[in-house]
Amino acid sequence: MYNPIIIENKEENSQSLESGIITEKNGVIKPFDHLIIDKRDEIKAILIIRDRENISNEIPFGHIFKSSNKEAINKLKLLNFKYTGADIATVENEIIIYENDKIVFRSGIVLDSNKEGLQNSEFGWIITENGNLSKIFKNFNRNFSPIIEI
Repeated sequence: MYNPIIIENKEENSQSLESGIITEKNGVIKPFDHLIIDKRDEIKAILIIRDRENISNEIPFGHIFKSSNKEAINKLKLLNFKYTGADIATVENEIIIYENDKIVFRSGIVLDSNKEGLQNSEFGWIITENGNLSKIFKNFNRNFSPIIEI
């Protein structure tokens, strides 16, 4: 099994969540809600798996998965997450979403069989019902190239 070389050269244009959305522990947060999935725009999501230990069986074997399917990416917007008020230390896997070659969302992601969620500096550790994320990402296309340019 190889570890792909990832070359990042895209402009980062991450949009912050509106202040005030996260108000209390267990409050609902929709981190993908700001994505504007327009027929004219190009959108792409990349899932990078660096750590497969405990990963859900729904996720096929591989390191890099991609999708430009707007319907699949739009399903992320429908997910509700719970704000935990906490952080987790070691999140190796990552999701990156691009619109028109600009990064609009980037976060650590956990797709374990017993927990699923996102971790980043803006909202910390947020969780969703087990299986929600895996059901979306299992349909992404595996990338077989040893060099990934994103």
